Amino acid sequence: MPNQIVLEGFEDFKAMLAQLPDTLAEEAEAIVEHYAEITASSIRQAYPIGDTGKLRRGVKIQVLKRRFVAGRTVRSTSPAAHLWEFGTQNRVTRQGWRRGRMPAHKPEGLVAIAVRNRRAMVEALIAMLQKRPFEVTTRGI
Repeated sequence: MPNQIVLEGFEDFKAMLAQLPDTLAEEAEAIVEHYAEITASSIRQAYPIGDTGKLRRGVKIQVLKRRFVAGRTVRSTSPAAHLWEFGTQNRVTRQGWRRGRMPAHKPEGLVAIAVRNRRAMVEALIAMLQKRPFEVTTRGI
């Protein structure tokens, strides 16, 4: 008797593989969008309201659109955002009057919030992928 391999359900398997990139991209897109919204909201809450509210209004989410790519960029577009994030040097007038410096807000700044939420997003993406093991069985070999 010659060697023989019988694959049952191969057409279903091929159909599943064809749909897998779209399915994974949709799920990943939802996860990435969720964590981008959390990050933007956390940054808005960390910023002071101020007289104009420009710091909070300046937090924007940019969507990266490509096939099979789930991407978001959270940016603080306010011109004063870097002053709040990184602070300033000691300021002195031309006459030598000291005007102090603005301290950096490192513990809950944009970078710290983004890093924490990015780590949580990556863990969620890994968990999504771990739910998708392929099961390969052999019969009659």
